[in-house]
Amino acid sequence: MKIKVRMKKQDFYNSSIELNAKNVISDEAYVLFETDSKTIDSLKKSRYEVEVIGKEKKIKKGHFVSIIISLFIFLGIIYVNSFRFSVINYNIETPLNEEITKRIYDNSKRLFCFDFININYEAFSKELREEYPMYPWIRVLKKANKINVNIYEYDDSYPKEMQDCPGNIVASKDAVIDSYVIYNGSGNIHINQYVKKGDILVSGFISSSSSEAVAAKAKILGYTYENYQMEIKKQNKNEILTGKSDKYYELDLFSLDYKFNYKNSFTNYDLKTKTVFNLFDVLQVKKIEEYEKYDIMKAYNKDEAIEYAKSSISANFEANKKLTDEKII
Repeated sequence: MKIKVRMKKQDFYNSSIELNAKNVISDEAYVLFETDSKTIDSLKKSRYEVEVIGKEKKIKKGHFVSIIISLFIFLGIIYVNSFRFSVINYNIETPLNEEITKRIYDNSKRLFCFDFININYEAFSKELREEYPMYPWIRVLKKANKINVNIYEYDDSYPKEMQDCPGNIVASKDAVIDSYVIYNGSGNIHINQYVKKGDILVSGFISSSSSEAVAAKAKILGYTYENYQMEIKKQNKNEILTGKSDKYYELDLFSLDYKFNYKNSFTNYDLKTKTVFNLFDVLQVKKIEEYEKYDIMKAYNKDEAIEYAKSSISANFEANKKLTDEKII
């Protein structure tokens, strides 16, 4: 261990003790130098005034090798953990889910109680799209230790068990046709055509001479009219975000939680949690965001109640629409 010390210049040069001194720096009154603990003890026993400035530990060769090996083991564990998955998430329920799950596990390896997989997810997604053309888009992604499978259908309004059954597409509402794209089947519609609920829009029979039907598929948009009734209280409590937020990290080790930079600033807030690191579900690092909110009491007159009802209907429509092209006019 190297020890930086300072002692009087006169004592340094007149000392009868053999000094193991290195990197000596001298000024008018003091001498700065590096030495070992044995020399320091000898100087103190001889009653010399010695001021320790700092210590520099020297890592032994064996310790250094142990540190390097431990580092490689830790990096190896992190690398292996990057291939581990613990759950498969689907955005919707389809008859295809079970088959995709089976194929994922067929491509995986199990070690102890953990599952590992190393595949090209883009190539796997493309393979699924080519094999199952009845679904316009399939994408498989791995994020942290979760595999997310996103499957999109041509028309989500049909029951899932009917998606591939031969049959027709019929109007679910009275409407005026605005636009359409037919993927499979024979179209019976044109732009600006008025249709009633139950009318056949796309037939599963490709031609009149054919007795075999296919599963008709299409994206059809039309203008419809709906009447909504809402009851608005004269006074209503709403939760409003203030714009203030706090961010902190949480370390989960086994069943123990440790928070870093946690301020506990808000009593009423929305919580958003994101796992940024997960080591075999034993060690997890989570990024947590708290968004302050407060309750306000709103009193409505007639005009304000109508505007509130319109905004509520619009928000509900946006949250539940099946196609991005759908809109309120």
